[in-house]
Amino acid sequence: MSLVGFDHVFSEAQVVELTDRLSSKIVPPAVLMLLKIVAYLDDPTRREKDLSDIRSMLALYETESDRVFSDAVLDANLGDVSLASAFLLGADLRRLCTLDELVEVHRFLALVGDEAKPPWSAFVRAAPSYSRGGEDPTRAELAAFAKGLNREWFRRNDEQEEPRQTSRQASVFELSQSLAKTGAIVRVGPLTPPLPRNEFKVLSIDTEKDVLVTRKLGSDEPVYLPLSQIEAVLHAGSGTPDLIQLKGRLQWMTLAKGWEVRPEKPDSSWGIAKRPGDRDLRISEIQRQLRAKGYSVGWANEDRVNFDHGADREIVYDADGYYFRKRDRPFDQFLVRSPKRQ
Repeated sequence: MSLVGFDHVFSEAQVVELTDRLSSKIVPPAVLMLLKIVAYLDDPTRREKDLSDIRSMLALYETESDRVFSDAVLDANLGDVSLASAFLLGADLRRLCTLDELVEVHRFLALVGDEAKPPWSAFVRAAPSYSRGGEDPTRAELAAFAKGLNREWFRRNDEQEEPRQTSRQASVFELSQSLAKTGAIVRVGPLTPPLPRNEFKVLSIDTEKDVLVTRKLGSDEPVYLPLSQIEAVLHAGSGTPDLIQLKGRLQWMTLAKGWEVRPEKPDSSWGIAKRPGDRDLRISEIQRQLRAKGYSVGWANEDRVNFDHGADREIVYDADGYYFRKRDRPFDQFLVRSPKRQ
């Protein structure tokens, strides 16, 4: 079970007076929303019930408050006052979340917002009986929530006097220019696999290829981030690297020994899995190539797989960015590589 967001349970708890002599601390709705999102992402199939709670909060948040008629809601041009709850919940969640937590929320939006996959259908079905069901109201609610969540993108250089761009792409380009000009150290997310040291140095912008050129600290190889794939640049405050949030993910490619931006969001910490076939020829070819480079290749239990490069039982990612996973008990099996012993 993931503990992402759990710190807020204590730091954000609110005291409620039940009687003159009795009070209790409760978890604020925005914190509960974050915990429900993280719980669902942990296991979307088994945690489908969390979607009902999420849809209820999107429909009811702050409905008894004057905030639904605030200037922020009016300026958002939602088109329907019933969407104010989702918008305000998104805005409050944005103020609550750390950058790592925000990445998880964006991963959730990408997962349930993909209408070609089962989580979308489950999210539509999870609408409470007192709200409008169906696909169009669900799209509108998700869009309002995302608008609130994205309302407060931070500029890197607040002291600059230029007027703020209204185009997201223009803003991303402007912020990327600033990062390149200063040679900033940044984090990139989602990063697959999520290595402990997520730090990249911004080198330049290649305007011909429309890419941000970076280099992972500890490596000499350039890593190219297409500007069209950058969703936002989030300023983290003094002492913490900014976060470049991608629309898809930055994926480690095992055979190519490099990083590549892929269009899909990861659906787990491991990335995106694919099932091997019987006598899978692709696996045989991967084994041949890795053994020629001095690795042993085989299958390992999910609880024993490593992210770190060069570690025993390091997960193998194919040329499409997916990893091999086969069902087994008590743990699924992953295709891994390990350095050969001398």
